Amino acid sequence: PAVLRSFPKAKSMEMETFHLLHLSRCSGPKMVAGAAAIVVANRNSADVVDAETLVFMEQEGGRAVLEAIVAVQL
Repeated sequence: PAVLRSFPKAKSMEMETFHLLHLSRCSGPKMVAGAAAIVVANRNSADVVDAETLVFMEQEGGRAVLEAIVAVQL
């Protein structure tokens, strides 16, 4: 892909989270935002994780996000 030609060390090409975080930033200093993503498909090879791995990543990733939210001091 063109992105990898320009940025060979890029690890993610996810766009939606960028836009959500940008909207949060535009809304002012009172807005607190964060984001997390799990990798389900490799855009270069078209490989996709199996169902068992996806469930594991969703559970562990979700747990990590909840722990991070609880730990934030506002």
